Amino acid sequence: MASNDKLQKLKIKAEQQSNAFALKALRYMAVLMIFILFINEIGIFQVPKMNMRIGMLSGAVVYLLNELLMLNKKYAGSTKVKYVIMASSILISLMFGIFLTFHAPFVYLLPVFVSSLYMTKGVVYFGVGGALLTSTLAELIAYYIGTWANDFLLELLERGLQAEISLVPHSYYDAALFCLLYIAFPRDLVIIGFSTLSIQSSRVRRIAVENQYQALKMSEYDTLTGLKNRNSYENLLASIEKVQNELAIIYTDVNGLHELNNSKGHTAGDIMLKDVADSLSQNFGTDNCYRVGGDEFVCVVNGVSEDKLVNRIKSIELDMDYLGYSVSTGMCFAEPGDDIHEIVKLAEKKMYVSKNNYYKAMGQDMPRRSHAIAFYGTEDPAEGKC
Repeated sequence: MASNDKLQKLKIKAEQQSNAFALKALRYMAVLMIFILFINEIGIFQVPKMNMRIGMLSGAVVYLLNELLMLNKKYAGSTKVKYVIMASSILISLMFGIFLTFHAPFVYLLPVFVSSLYMTKGVVYFGVGGALLTSTLAELIAYYIGTWANDFLLELLERGLQAEISLVPHSYYDAALFCLLYIAFPRDLVIIGFSTLSIQSSRVRRIAVENQYQALKMSEYDTLTGLKNRNSYENLLASIEKVQNELAIIYTDVNGLHELNNSKGHTAGDIMLKDVADSLSQNFGTDNCYRVGGDEFVCVVNGVSEDKLVNRIKSIELDMDYLGYSVSTGMCFAEPGDDIHEIVKLAEKKMYVSKNNYYKAMGQDMPRRSHAIAFYGTEDPAEGKC
């Protein structure tokens, strides 16, 4: 569950970055359109000035509405904002297409390019479908409202009608069909061609996020047990440093792992570690448990009473007894202002006292690597809060 949450957070972050890139692209386009409007006004371009003005104004209205919506932080952080951005790009290309027609053939690719910034298939298909629909509707609407600027094609159509060439449409309806077959359809083929690039670009982004997640998972999670690893544990301690709220440290060490590895092999030892990790996860939560060493685990728990924690530790011990294993556990409570590192040391000390008692009961000496008793200088459990 924690891993899935992490992946989802990465996807949301990537989506927010895509939103930012898409908005930046629309801003650049807005600047470019202002420049095109200017050079058309001074006569360098030969687009009918009223058509240009209406097309630019319509696109500007859609763009400004989108910018105003983005000022709302709640809206800007929504996972649905990508569809609003896509809808805006489709409407802008439609407005330009209606009033500029022949002079803006590539504006229909805008939704395709914007959709390529996202890794969601639905957004890509939305952009491609919107581009195809826009290319078709713009030609028809422009023809019927009189802003169709494909003059040479109109002349071809009129000559065909006058000469009664059968290949050229004769009726008003057929003229619209002519727009679709000889203008919209070829453009749609170009859009479909570019769409394949958009789909692949989206796929590359999706793979990049998944690879980033796998790298993050390997850096933060133990591959054997699925718990967080020592790196995550050290980062947690560094982030806490001084305790702000009451919490408990439960330090657990697996008894007999070395002996099990020697007698039954490391596969048996791995199974043992997985079983211990599962029991800790079930009682303290996966997000709260860390594998900090070969056979050592630390759980950092907030908001649970001492009685409940003691009962959960007993439950873990019963689980281990049922499986034929044994663990030693030390628990210590931290209060606001405490140094988290000192609390961990106290919990570890209690764990080693428990471990020493276990080996005494077994009539064995505690392994030499477990030198913590000598380090702490006493076999008595920590006093006070522990």
